[in-house]
Amino acid sequence: PEEVDLKYLRRTVGSPMKYIAGIDKLNETEMAILRELYDASVQTVDQLVEKVAKFLEEKGELENSIIIITADHGEYIGEHGQINHFFGVYNPVIKIPLIIRYPGALKPGVRIAEQVQTTDLFLTLMELAGIEYDHGGRVLGKNLLPIIKGKPRGGHIIAEIMVNGIGLDRLKKVNPPEEVVKRYEGRFYTVLENEYQYVYSTAGRTGRL
Repeated sequence: PEEVDLKYLRRTVGSPMKYIAGIDKLNETEMAILRELYDASVQTVDQLVEKVAKFLEEKGELENSIIIITADHGEYIGEHGQINHFFGVYNPVIKIPLIIRYPGALKPGVRIAEQVQTTDLFLTLMELAGIEYDHGGRVLGKNLLPIIKGKPRGGHIIAEIMVNGIGLDRLKKVNPPEEVVKRYEGRFYTVLENEYQYVYSTAGRTGRL
């Protein structure tokens, strides 16, 4: 589109700190392009997963393999004034896919609406692999197999991030207003239970439900 400066867009995506600082701006068309690019990257991952599955099938190991598709974080594309995933614990970065395939142990096509967290994967994998492990309550997370079979997980979900030196240093290099730096310093926490979510930041000692 004529209203899109591709060089400007590439620079903003490659170095999003000016956008986060409120210095750079993106219009709706540019944001739409970013979303389409993100969708394209997801499609690329999908194609790579297909290649892995075909390789396992050719080796005769597909039906004996536990395949898990997930991520370490999501991505902001303009939400909460951000691009990338440097700061905060809002839904765009903490809600990620979780797909588990293991024929013979898990029924295909089942969708679980229950909220879970990535720390649940360790005990789930141990159970699927038939490995007995007495963690003595020292391991975070819960075995997901009872949840897959219809039992409620119960309890809340937590996520946290400490803004490390790299992210904060990159932000400071673009000379943002002082209030922007203070907004993102410190540690961010969120607690989710059912339809409720509480977000807390040590930066300004603020919380939001």
